[in-house]
Amino acid sequence: MLLELSLSLTMSGLGSPQVCTGPTNPVIQGHTTIITCTCSAVTEWKSDHGGQVEGIGAVTARFDSTNVSPGLVTITPKCSGNVHANPVLIVVASVPAAPFVCVVTVPSGTIHPGDIVTVTSTPASIDPNKHAVFTWALDGHKISGSSSVVSINTTGFIPGSYMVTGHVSQGPNPGDSADCKAPLTISPAPPPPP
Repeated sequence: MLLELSLSLTMSGLGSPQVCTGPTNPVIQGHTTIITCTCSAVTEWKSDHGGQVEGIGAVTARFDSTNVSPGLVTITPKCSGNVHANPVLIVVASVPAAPFVCVVTVPSGTIHPGDIVTVTSTPASIDPNKHAVFTWALDGHKISGSSSVVSINTTGFIPGSYMVTGHVSQGPNPGDSADCKAPLTISPAPPPPP
């Protein structure tokens, strides 16, 4: 969950207060953002939690959050004339997990009523340290099995097109589960030999 932060602080030094601004939305680890100030020139940029702050203009800097842990980072600019401006608070957020995806594979070739079909789900971005639970259905009817491979007995099926759906979950949070599907076609039984 991304946190949105909007905070304004003003510190006065010599002369009128100098205001500096940064992003109001979190910065993802490894990304950069721009900070700007209203003073005539910034002579120094300091970060309290790492990351690189590089001046790219008289009153503008680029903050690079590479190798910065998620959390709050305070950037303190010092304007010319030894005037301190307000600190800029930046929320650094974790890199979002890759989308959780699964693919259902059904056997190629002709499938006839009575054949046993093995269906496999291949989840991507699965966390090997968490237990994965699989559920299966064929045209909305539950198929027993809770692993990544399930067998379907097609005895009694009418020839036609069906949809195999799989669901894999590793937890209750968004991104912890995925749905997948694949078509399954059952062909008419071959005629008996003469």
